[in-house]
Amino acid sequence: MVRCSIREYLQPFVNEIGTQLGTDDPTEIITFVLNDYKRQLKQRTVQTNLSSQSTETADEELLALLDS
Repeated sequence: MVRCSIREYLQPFVNEIGTQLGTDDPTEIITFVLNDYKRQLKQRTVQTNLSSQSTETADEELLALLDS
């Protein structure tokens, strides 16, 4: 178990998320926020990988055209 403090200026934000989730348990709120953040990071990684794959294919196609 890890204990942490929520800075005062972030407390309204945390409380608002708690209201949306229907809970006032800070542990549940922070767990939700962290899991959502992890999910977004995974999506960005997948999007970045897809972008670089399509760029590599386009680069290879352009090089092939230049060679012909």
